[in-house]
Amino acid sequence: MLAVIAKRPMTKQIFYFDKLTSWDKITTSGYLLLTGIFAYFFLKINSDSSNRTLLLFYTLMTQLLLYLLNYVSLRNLTVFVIWVVFSFGHLYLYYQLKDNPSLQNFRGHAATGLRTTIISLILFQLLRIISLKTQKEELVAPNKGGRTDIYEGREITVVDYILFVVYFGTTIYLNLK
Repeated sequence: MLAVIAKRPMTKQIFYFDKLTSWDKITTSGYLLLTGIFAYFFLKINSDSSNRTLLLFYTLMTQLLLYLLNYVSLRNLTVFVIWVVFSFGHLYLYYQLKDNPSLQNFRGHAATGLRTTIISLILFQLLRIISLKTQKEELVAPNKGGRTDIYEGREITVVDYILFVVYFGTTIYLNLK
């Protein structure tokens, strides 16, 4: 009996710190590069409407792609903390831009989405816990047109689709309100 228990693979805890993978280094470095490119164009463009669109695209795509591209990586608290630091950078930018009248849209300020990155990260972890508690499986992203998730090949369940829609719906709502 003891020999059987000893041979079982160790499962990771819900929250753990681990080394960065190559993918983590690529996504965080790529994000920093894209942020630099975004900042360059944001400062160089003299069109208020283009800046509003660019800002909305930057924040919304960050939050949506975090789930789609990094849902496995965000399980590692080392990666999660890096993205939380980025979200504090977003908060800083929000406070720098929130009073700029040229970024005012018909339905709200273009910088509003910058303050919601931290909320998206917390929501991801909450949905992850819900997934683990309800189906004993990690949160995954459905594969376009497939029945498995993008990276791990796990069969997608109704709960996975519901949690996916909750994340995307909440993120889009918070960015556009």
